[in-house]
Amino acid sequence: MARIIYFPYPIMLLLTCFFLTSCNNIEPTNQDDFCGFVNAEYPINISISGKAQQFNISPFDEAKVLVNVVDSATHLLEIDLETQDIEVLNIDHWKNVYQSKNAIYNSPGDSLVWIGSPHRPLRSYNRHTKQINRYPVNMVTEIIPFGDRLYFVSREGLFYMSNIGQQIEKVAGLPFHNFERSQVFNQDQLILNSDLTFDLAKTSWKEGIHAHNRPIKTQWQSFKTQDSIFIYQKNRKIYSVNPDGEKALDFFPHIAEIFIRPPFIYEKQYDYIKQYDASKDTMITWSYCLPDKNNYSLNYLEDDGQIWMSRPSQLYRLDTKTGQQYEAVSDDGFIQFRFDDCRVFLMYQDRLEIHLKSQFLRQNTEFDCKSYQKEIQAFKEYIDETGIRSMTNSEAVTASLKNIQLKYLHSDIPEIQEGLARLKRTGYDNVSIEKNTAKESCYQDKDLPLARRKYCFELLARHLARSFSFGDIYRHNQRFLDSLDIEQKTMIKESWHNISKLKLYFDDLDSLDVIKLNPDERAYKKALAAETVNTTTWFCHEGCGGCDFSFTINQLQGFINNNPSSKFVDDAAYKILMLKYQYYESQGGDKKLRPSFEAFIKQYPSSLLASDAREFIIRYEKIMHYLQE
Repeated sequence: MARIIYFPYPIMLLLTCFFLTSCNNIEPTNQDDFCGFVNAEYPINISISGKAQQFNISPFDEAKVLVNVVDSATHLLEIDLETQDIEVLNIDHWKNVYQSKNAIYNSPGDSLVWIGSPHRPLRSYNRHTKQINRYPVNMVTEIIPFGDRLYFVSREGLFYMSNIGQQIEKVAGLPFHNFERSQVFNQDQLILNSDLTFDLAKTSWKEGIHAHNRPIKTQWQSFKTQDSIFIYQKNRKIYSVNPDGEKALDFFPHIAEIFIRPPFIYEKQYDYIKQYDASKDTMITWSYCLPDKNNYSLNYLEDDGQIWMSRPSQLYRLDTKTGQQYEAVSDDGFIQFRFDDCRVFLMYQDRLEIHLKSQFLRQNTEFDCKSYQKEIQAFKEYIDETGIRSMTNSEAVTASLKNIQLKYLHSDIPEIQEGLARLKRTGYDNVSIEKNTAKESCYQDKDLPLARRKYCFELLARHLARSFSFGDIYRHNQRFLDSLDIEQKTMIKESWHNISKLKLYFDDLDSLDVIKLNPDERAYKKALAAETVNTTTWFCHEGCGGCDFSFTINQLQGFINNNPSSKFVDDAAYKILMLKYQYYESQGGDKKLRPSFEAFIKQYPSSLLASDAREFIIRYEKIMHYLQE
C-alpha cells in the first residue's frame, strides 16, 4: 500500500513524493492553475560551490533542500528555496539526525519530526526549538500513523504512542520481535517480516502472512504489497492474491524487478517495461533504450502515467498513455532528480535547477529508440564492411581509421563514440612490428592514434630494458614526449609508471655522485639503486611471477669483483642471496638455495649477517617441508 501521511498543504506535496516510494498524484483539471501559487519566473538556477553528491528535501522544513557536496572536505548545504540563501550545516551533527534511508514522520499540526534509524535510538526533532529528544526504543525501521496511534516498527518489537507527548509502549504478547522489514497491506494490515500480520484496526495479530484472509507461505524478501495489491514469489513463480484466490503471473520472471503503482504492476528491465493492470487483467509492454553513457543502475519512478528513468548524467521518461519515450536530461554533470506535484528538481554537480513540471514536460524532446538502435547497428555493419580488423598493413589501417572517423565525426551517440575509441586501440592488432626501427617510426608518427604510438614506444622500451639499455630508453622517451602536444602528454601521464621509476633510478645515481662518500660505498649504493628499475613491469610479472633481478644482481656482483676488500662486500653478497630467494620463492622454492646460504656463512663467518643466514636456513627447511607435503 502507498501509505498516505496527512500533512498540512504544501508539506504533503513535497514529503509524500520524496520520502515514500511513490507519488500517487491527484491530477487537477488545469495543472498550471493549480500550481499558480509558485514563482512564475521558472526555471530557478541556484549555483553551489564544491561538487554535489546527492540532495533531498529537508524533512524539517519543506521550503529547504539539503545537498551533500565535496570540495576539500564533505559539507551539508541547506538551500532556502524562497530566498535562495545557502547555509553550511555542521555535518557531524546533521548526519546523525537526517539520513535519506531513515524512517521519518512529520506530526500533522505539530512541530515534531520523528526519526527512526536501523542503528540509533528513536529521536524526535522540534523544528521550532531545534531540540533533539531521544527515546528508549532502538533500531526503528518504520514509523506508521494509524488513527490516534503512532506505531514504531523496531528490531526490538512493535511499539506505539497513543498521543503525542505520551509514553511509548510496547505491544505486548507478540510471539516474535527483531522486525527488520514491514509492509502495510490493504490500509490496516501490518505485515512484520514474514512472521506475523498485525491488524491495526483491531490491534490483534495472526502468525505468518495473511492477505485477503489467505495465509501466504513465503520469505520476507519475496513479497510486495501496495494498497490492496499483494504479490509474492514461490518456487520461481510469482502469484497475485485477491479476494477470489491466487493467480500465477507467468509473464513476470522475478519479483526483484517489479514495482507496484495501483492498479498497475510493473516489471522494469534494461530494454523494456511491462505494465499489468490487475483490475482488468491486461498487459502492455513498452520497449525503450537509453544511450550507454555509464553503467550506473537505473532508478524508476512512476508519476501519473509517466515512468521516469534516471541515473547520473541521464533522465528519460516513458509516457505510458502514448508509449512515447522522451529525453529530459543528457548531461555529464547531472546527478539526481526529484519532483512533487508542481515542480521538478534537477541536481547538477555545480547547481540546482527547479522547473515547473508542466513546462518541463513540454520541453522534453521525443526520443526514437528504434532509430537510435538502427544507427548503432549501421555503425557496426560499416566497420565490418571496411575490414579494418583483419588489415595487416599499418598504412591501410591508418587510412581506414581516418575515413571512419570522418564519417562519424559529428555523431553524438555515446555507443558510436565508444566504438571509435575502441577501434583506435584495437585497429592495429593484426599489424606486426618486429624491428626496433619500425617501433621508433611508429611512436614518432603523428598521424597514428596516441594509443598506438604509446604501444609502439612501450614495445621498444621493453626490448631495450631486457638488454639493460636504460639510457637509450630515456632518450627515446624524450623524443616521444617532444612529439606530443600538451593534451596528449596529460593523457599518458598517469600510465607512465615505468618511466617514473627509471627517472628515479637516474636521479639516485646523480645524487650519489654529488654527496661525499668513499668510492666503495658510492659503488655499493649505486649497485643497490638498480633494484628500483628492476621492479618495473619490464622485469616483473603479474600474479605470482615475481621479478627478474638479474640486472641488480649483476651490478652487485660487479661491485664485489671490483672491491673485494670493501666492508660492504658481505652486505652485497647477502643481498644477492635474498634477491635470488625472492625470485625462486615466487616460483615455488629452489633446493639449491640452502647450499648458497651455507657457502655465505663459510665465506663470511664474522659477518653480522651470518646469523641471519642461519635463521634463514631454519625457515627455509620449514618452507621446503611444507611444499613437499
